[in-house]
Amino acid sequence: MRSIWAFCLASALSLGDGSACSSFKEPIELDSSVECAAMNMLQARMETVLASSKQKPWDVYWYLVGTNHKAGTILLRRLTGRMFYVLGATYSCQVQFAGDWGLMTTDGMHNCSDSPNARIRFDKDLCPQSLLNLRGISKGAMRAVTMIRDPAVMLASAYCYHHRGEEYGLQPAPDRRPWPWPGIMSMGPAEGMAVLSDGMFGVLECMTGAVEIGGHDTLAVRYENISRSSEDFDRTVEQMADFMFEDLISPEERRQMVLYAQLEDMHRVTTKETDQHSNDKDCEQEALSVLPSLKD
Repeated sequence: MRSIWAFCLASALSLGDGSACSSFKEPIELDSSVECAAMNMLQARMETVLASSKQKPWDVYWYLVGTNHKAGTILLRRLTGRMFYVLGATYSCQVQFAGDWGLMTTDGMHNCSDSPNARIRFDKDLCPQSLLNLRGISKGAMRAVTMIRDPAVMLASAYCYHHRGEEYGLQPAPDRRPWPWPGIMSMGPAEGMAVLSDGMFGVLECMTGAVEIGGHDTLAVRYENISRSSEDFDRTVEQMADFMFEDLISPEERRQMVLYAQLEDMHRVTTKETDQHSNDKDCEQEALSVLPSLKD
């Protein structure tokens, strides 16, 4: 019934003469302002009906945005969140619940285990099993996006990040060597990276394992590429949009995604959150310089 109504209304509107407020071929005698208001209401109603009846990408695919510690977690979550926002997505869930920190959409304070019908999902610590689980749930109709980074830089970044007290008390997976708090904050790079290494190796195993089993349904974005320049940032976002949404979105929606995503480009915009999750370059360079001297 809705589609028939929309078709009839569209046909009626198409009979106008093409003016800013088109009238019918045989206009009824109405004050022009009243006629314009009525036509505008009809057009707005038609647009609302057509938009609500349009198939959304998450009606076709299940989506998984997966990140790993110090491999662009905040960047990827916020970036993809903006892309879904452009399309009107509001409902999502978190594979590993992280509260506000893990929000992908406005209605995203849900644990995926309690929200099995949520087709947009965020996993802050992506491991291969998470991909396999969604492949089973979706029966292969899924799109996953993750971010990868040079492992050596990830370890150096983790040291500098926790050395200054960020995410105080954070611990690696239970089967890994605990991280010493507050001790890490007073350690030099060699000692600090040594105590963090076992936990970070667990992160790296998950990151590389997920990429290894990734097939046509998984896109691995290189952190080094998206962060190199604004041009590379835009190019990567375009690749992500094409992979995630294919022809399920319009060229205008794709264009809006790129523009809105630019608010996450650190070459264009600096925010308190991006500053918090970035490191001092001198600290990272010093850490990288001593990394080869560490024992296996």
